[in-house]
Amino acid sequence: MSTERASVSVVLDIPRELVTLDERLRFCEVVREKLRRTHNDWGASYAAGRISEQEWQKFLATAFDPCNRAVDTAILALRAEPKEAARALADDAKEMQAVDLSTCFTGAA
Repeated sequence: MSTERASVSVVLDIPRELVTLDERLRFCEVVREKLRRTHNDWGASYAAGRISEQEWQKFLATAFDPCNRAVDTAILALRAEPKEAARALADDAKEMQAVDLSTCFTGAA
């Protein structure tokens, strides 16, 4: 199977109520961590034979990779703003649960 991945374009939608740079960067980091965990869950399913290689590659190409790029793009844009750096991500279960990945992105993912 080809490891070439299709290019899917998505944009991270940062909630409007997050107005400070710290709040917006924190949101991005929480989304990134939730994406990482989702990736690990799918990878474990693939490794255990619960999903096929085709399903795994489709997840990577149409969901994980484009969303991960969208988060990276958002973080780079926010860090380019002339403001203080955001605080580091704390593994906060409440914030992690509050993020619904299905509502964080717009586009073709």
